[in-house]
Amino acid sequence: MKVIDIYLEEIEDNRYKLTYRDKNFEVKFSSFFFRNLETVKNYETKKEFVLEEQYNTALELIGNEIFLFLFPLGIREEVKKIFREAEKTGEKVVIKINSDSETIHNYPFELIRYNDEYLLKRPDFFLVRDVPSVSDLKEKTTEPLDKLKILVLISIPLKSYKDILFDLPEEIKRIIYSVLEPEIRKNNVEIYIEEKVNINTVYNILENNSFDIVHFIGHGIEEGYLVFEDEKDPSKEKLVSIKDFRNMFISKQPKLFFFDACSIAKEKTYSPSLAFEIYKDFYKSKVIANLTFVNDREAIKKTRYFYKSLIKKKSLAELLSENRRILNENWWKTVIFTANPEEVLFNVK
Repeated sequence: MKVIDIYLEEIEDNRYKLTYRDKNFEVKFSSFFFRNLETVKNYETKKEFVLEEQYNTALELIGNEIFLFLFPLGIREEVKKIFREAEKTGEKVVIKINSDSETIHNYPFELIRYNDEYLLKRPDFFLVRDVPSVSDLKEKTTEPLDKLKILVLISIPLKSYKDILFDLPEEIKRIIYSVLEPEIRKNNVEIYIEEKVNINTVYNILENNSFDIVHFIGHGIEEGYLVFEDEKDPSKEKLVSIKDFRNMFISKQPKLFFFDACSIAKEKTYSPSLAFEIYKDFYKSKVIANLTFVNDREAIKKTRYFYKSLIKKKSLAELLSENRRILNENWWKTVIFTANPEEVLFNVK
């Protein structure tokens, strides 16, 4: 696996220092890029009417400019050569975006295009993100586990159920168990699923348990809050801050947090900074999260292919690859933060 490390440092608004190996460049996005981002946002939020064709064109133009941004003229041919060699040999290539800037990690680098197609739709090309200030602190799993322990938190307060056309929690559970059942029978995987997700419930679960993966299914809001059930009235929502979430898990840090947002409440989307903040706070944890909401059906597909890739012992960089190739609309919205893209989570004795 070949890793292309790109380091980005924010100089000022939309001016960045880009470092690749021993070469430095000053880079920026065009005003055209930001207009296209706005078109995508308007289509996603329905703030303004945008044709699907306009939306798809905007995504392509964003992806084209991301390639030019990440690989300036001074290194572009070198990178293209790496890509061509990988296409011939089948070598896996990971683009790793390294930055301490929250702004940088809000950009949809996963849309990168090369030779008139989305690069991450190819089976041997991947993209991960890292935060250099904490990268050296991140633990790499080397010793095999006795078993992989997974906590799934399905946080859909009762007031949200009326907006769902099918039983989302039951469908999620069915998918997870159907994929993991062979490994559960072999005692390689232990899974705990909780649907009544409130602060007290989570504390009670963690009192006597620790987990390798925490999979949160639900929604949040742009200010960086997660939506739990209210402890006193399950029909109501309670906003849980990143600080509150940190306090719950800081003594029981998992190897991976997987935040899976779906479009239960379209006005509520994950803040892109959620993954960034949690990744910085938890030195043991990698983070997967969405840049914005995905529709419910594709969230279910994403769950299925994530766990399929997991038990196939795919590396962290590869965990989302099958999702990206199969999903139609939302394949680019999921990001992964890791310092070690080659690490395999499903490593049991």
